[in-house]
Amino acid sequence: MSEATEEPAVYSFQKNALERVEARVREYKGRDLIDIRVHFEAADGSWRPTKKGLALSVDLLSELERAVGALREAVGTKGKSDDGRA
Repeated sequence: MSEATEEPAVYSFQKNALERVEARVREYKGRDLIDIRVHFEAADGSWRPTKKGLALSVDLLSELERAVGALREAVGTKGKSDDGRA
């Protein structure tokens, strides 16, 4: 049996017609992790995780925030709303 506990997603968004990305905080082997993972819709209608994703210690949240900020600058989206409109 896995030592991971499944927590509800704190945020999710559709990646494409078949997949979505879910972000959650979960515990694994006694440690709290940030888990951002691609999910697919199973035949029974439930969303299941794939191996595609990133799990980081919650201690690295500020580094992840800096990385997202650097990505915003790199793609030139500063000053635009979340839906991509200026």
